[in-house]
Amino acid sequence: MAEACEMPPGTFYNIINGERKPSYSTIEKVCLVESRISAEYLLRAEGDPLRSIGDESGDRKALRKVYEISGEQLAKHP
Repeated sequence: MAEACEMPPGTFYNIINGERKPSYSTIEKVCLVESRISAEYLLRAEGDPLRSIGDESGDRKALRKVYEISGEQLAKHP
């Protein structure tokens, strides 16, 4: 996913682990790479993180973690 979003794997890892807040451009890239991701959830922490949820691959689980972290951080810092 990091490669698809044109970001260093370490940066992506830090976002997933809550050590770094995703930037607006990172959120935008994630939404462009995976169209099922809800931009509204990432930006406003409203609604479901994914438009449709099925069996999750490792990348899907990592993305879900990014959504959870970004939602928590946005809720703390509106």
